[in-house]
Amino acid sequence: MIGGLIKTTSRFAIAAAASVIATSAMAADLGGNCCADLEERVAELEATAARKGNRRVSLTVYGQVNEGILWWDDGEETNAYVVTNENSRTRFGFRGDATISPEWKAGYLLEIGVRIANSANVNQFADDLVGGTSSLDLRHSAWWIESNRLGRVWVGHTSMATDGITEINLSNAAQIGAPDVNNWGGGMFLRLSNGTLLAVAPFAGLQWNDILSQANANVGDGDRRNLVRYVSPTFSGFTFSASWGEDDFWDAALRYANEWNGIRVAAGIGYQQWTDGDATAVLPTDIFGITGFAVTGTGSNNDRGCADLDFVDPVFGIGVTGDSDVDCWAVGMSASAMHVPTGLYIAGAYGFLKDENRRELFALRALEGNLLLPDVDDRDEFWYVQAGIEKNFFGLGNTTIYGEYFQADTGGGLAGGNVNDLGFLAGTLPLGANFDTFGAAIRSSQVTVWGFGIVQTIDAAAMDLYAGYRNYSGDFDAVVNVGASPFGTRLNLDVEDYQAVFTGGIIRF
Repeated sequence: MIGGLIKTTSRFAIAAAASVIATSAMAADLGGNCCADLEERVAELEATAARKGNRRVSLTVYGQVNEGILWWDDGEETNAYVVTNENSRTRFGFRGDATISPEWKAGYLLEIGVRIANSANVNQFADDLVGGTSSLDLRHSAWWIESNRLGRVWVGHTSMATDGITEINLSNAAQIGAPDVNNWGGGMFLRLSNGTLLAVAPFAGLQWNDILSQANANVGDGDRRNLVRYVSPTFSGFTFSASWGEDDFWDAALRYANEWNGIRVAAGIGYQQWTDGDATAVLPTDIFGITGFAVTGTGSNNDRGCADLDFVDPVFGIGVTGDSDVDCWAVGMSASAMHVPTGLYIAGAYGFLKDENRRELFALRALEGNLLLPDVDDRDEFWYVQAGIEKNFFGLGNTTIYGEYFQADTGGGLAGGNVNDLGFLAGTLPLGANFDTFGAAIRSSQVTVWGFGIVQTIDAAAMDLYAGYRNYSGDFDAVVNVGASPFGTRLNLDVEDYQAVFTGGIIRF
């Protein structure tokens, strides 16, 4: 009797539960089959939910938002833009790993960068996204396999061995103060000391990043490529890494970190070699009625801006073709030391790039344009120093106060692997003459930057607030063709100082 009552009660409970589920499903169904709709909704939720990975591979979702306000003054005009801080831009990513055995592991990294406006590309006419800069970009898509004894191997799109080699800094100041000075408005058009803005016709549109190395301001530093990279285990504070990728580069780096008696140190040095361009273009040019040199459209933006010689003169047979149309190499290094008890620190960086083909490219371009540039500089070089104090003064987190100085000497101006043709330099230039389309180029340039800033960490919110000031000054040597002169005329052009205040915040998740 009791058993029958229990069975009856259980059947009643199951029926009641089924009735509740069916009623809820029908309420959400809006007229469809209740069970099918419920299963479909569950499947949708399972497909869109972020999990902790599967049974074997973990998943971590992470990221940061880094936006700020860039106030600028080019000597004639002032303004302020809301931008994404390119020193460490907004991003989100997914990473995880799995244990294969006590010695072996495997993992992956997928990371997407986000921009509302690139702080390195905005200019006097564009305060939002500018050409060639998308709001989303792929930063990493790679997998790795690692041995405790042998090290880790990466395959995919990720950092070169030298990525960050000139940016080693034991303080938190790098959120705003770092050696790639283009990130504070490198896209701003230059204004000459006479007030002329080199932005619109008849001017060539020269920007601050045109009188710095086309690779990046801190030459010798790597970036992210399609590659294979090896990273060794750490031995006595030393870590070695090397990478190779198409088409065609390789690099290697050695890093060191340690601490003795309250003094923390970190350092690194790296070498890069670039040996091939990205495209071949034979585009004959008509000069004085004769088909001449094809020196445009070769393009090597993905090869650190090295001179690209993959072209040929179809009439005279002068030029270079083949697999090794780019030939340049670079060295980058940096070091930092901090006295932990006081928070006093110093960081410094140095790098140079040697372009073996730049003089030849300029010579051939000069012959095409009836302009000789025999003494063009083929070396780009920079150095940077920063010093300050980092200490928890207010209980919120560390406060970092710093000062900085940067100087770069850049050789012949390039654009896409070709000579950066300045076009019609006319009218208000000191010479007061009109020059033909092939009549002007940058032989060398110099940029000096000094500044100071503060970064306040808020530990409770995984957040940094920052503010900094920089003053940019520069000049460049232009070689111009006047009339029928085959030798050209040298001009040293002073640039109006550019000043910027950058303030904002970064919050991590």
